[in-house]
Amino acid sequence: MRFIAGEDRHQLRMMHDCLDDFIIKDSAVRVLDFFIEELDLVRLGFKRTIPKAKGRKPYDPKVLLKLYLYGYMNGIRTGRKLEVETKRNLEVMWLLGKLSPDFKTICDFRKYNKKALKGVFREFTFICRKVNLIDFKLVAIDGSFFSAVNHNEKNYTLKKLQILLKKVDEKIDRYFDELDRTDMLELSDQKSLTEQIDILQQKRVEYEDLYRSLQVSKEKQKSLTDPDSRMMKKTNSKTDVSYNVQTAVDSKHKLIAEYDVTNDCNDKKQLSKMSHQIKDTHALTGLEVTADSGYSSGMEIEKCHAMNVTPFVPIPNIASKEKLGDYSKSVFQYLSDEDCYLCPANEKLYRSYREEKQRRTMYEKPSACKSCTFNSECCPSKRNYRRIGRYDNEAIYQRQRVMNLQYPEKLSARKCIVEHPFGTIKHSMNQAYFLTKGLASVNGEFALTACAYNFKRAINILGVAALMQAIREYYKGIRFILNSLLNMSKLIHFYAKMIILGRQKPRYGFIY
Repeated sequence: MRFIAGEDRHQLRMMHDCLDDFIIKDSAVRVLDFFIEELDLVRLGFKRTIPKAKGRKPYDPKVLLKLYLYGYMNGIRTGRKLEVETKRNLEVMWLLGKLSPDFKTICDFRKYNKKALKGVFREFTFICRKVNLIDFKLVAIDGSFFSAVNHNEKNYTLKKLQILLKKVDEKIDRYFDELDRTDMLELSDQKSLTEQIDILQQKRVEYEDLYRSLQVSKEKQKSLTDPDSRMMKKTNSKTDVSYNVQTAVDSKHKLIAEYDVTNDCNDKKQLSKMSHQIKDTHALTGLEVTADSGYSSGMEIEKCHAMNVTPFVPIPNIASKEKLGDYSKSVFQYLSDEDCYLCPANEKLYRSYREEKQRRTMYEKPSACKSCTFNSECCPSKRNYRRIGRYDNEAIYQRQRVMNLQYPEKLSARKCIVEHPFGTIKHSMNQAYFLTKGLASVNGEFALTACAYNFKRAINILGVAALMQAIREYYKGIRFILNSLLNMSKLIHFYAKMIILGRQKPRYGFIY
């Protein structure tokens, strides 16, 4: 029995196959091509969309956008690798019409259109909302650290620079001591030591300049390769120079509805910012969002309520450093009418002073505590009376705790919603790190990542044919609206011209 034989590579064929025959009908590349062909790149702000009359012909930005989105969907992101794919990948050849731009042209497209790339991502989310893949009944917000193009050794803080300066000084002193001991040795040994001292002194000057620049700018850290990146502490107690990627994921099909890339080392100030972006982009009147305890800021919760956003955020209990057993702060009742705390012995603790740094007011009554029968269990050993601190946002936290108890399912659903995209992007798509530098550039790069994730997810849910039909109907409606507005503007212009002509005095018995 023989094996199945393949076709001879050198066999000449009278009838050549069409390139379209090699692409299956339900391939994702077909709907990707259809989507990008429908985009209005001029409206989205892409550069070089209109070629100049003279000079060398440029590549159509749609061609390069197709290449990038295809690459990010398949884990191919660098310009050189994408250039190779244009010469060997049949799907890319079909998508680009056998065009093969060089890697510099490919990289420049992403470089010059970093702001416009987010418009492509948002355009696809509008389509997903049109076909009810996104319904905004509940949105989960979370952040994750993505590695930046900056080695950890190229990131400096004041403390790190102090340690490095101390080490350099110790090495210089040690080399000078060796020079004193090696005066009678060969000149070559002395020369090598003096060269090492010169190198260390140059390093010392560099460290001193960095130290002064940090003191003047009052920044906590400085990165040399990518100045916008920051050293961030990950959950496994390791640190890495990264960016903080914020995503807002819709609960229905776990599609990314909105995203943002920041260099904040935590999520404390991101809740209201992300909520405002979602409402503003999609013109929502109200919204429910859920997030983890890293977003539990009283000011952020208050801002969300002000913009008609209902947050569901777990509020952690601030543990006291003093171990007081059964007499923790929770057993003390706050009386808002009298602005005091009622202790378990029915004594009232009144306002004594305020700590501006921690933004809290302290309540105490030393005279009542000294004669109290619970003094030994309730009062700390270092002082003979009890003191209770009330933070400025404590009333907001209390209302949030009550709301969380009413809807516990919305808190528990957060992890199932928002961790899905991050897990897919970081592990399945292998895009846990950035290739570009600067906050604006990484924002544009993650637009490609988020759009590629949403595209793959929508194809898995709807299928190629249904998604292509949804795109067709969406842009058909857009064109109808634009044509109606254009006709209306022409009509207004016509009537305005007639009114102006009607007010003019007739010449030679008629108006013209």
